[in-house]
Amino acid sequence: MFYNYDESFVKKNAPNKFLSRQQLELKVTSIQRERKSLLQSRVRLENKISEFIRKESQKVDKETDNIIKEVLEKNDSGFDEDSPKYLLWEQQKLMAKQKKKSSMRLLIKLVL
Repeated sequence: MFYNYDESFVKKNAPNKFLSRQQLELKVTSIQRERKSLLQSRVRLENKISEFIRKESQKVDKETDNIIKEVLEKNDSGFDEDSPKYLLWEQQKLMAKQKKKSSMRLLIKLVL
């Protein structure tokens, strides 16, 4: 099978064995450009999430933290296992077991 490619345009998923050196270089440049763009997007999204957490998060004192842990350990969710609420409840239970307190994100508004 013979592929006739324009030297100035190379598809990203084109088989490398049918490409000339110039086409391979164009393909690599295109992939590198896309990779850089994706990395920038990821960093931008991570910064948005961090900023949101910084603005919206609240610190919980030790006593409240202990109450939350007790409630999560002693109570069942009461939600259907197929529901998103059940999944969120289970995630909260896992987070409550974390040693690092800042890793716990309460999603009470979503669960209730």
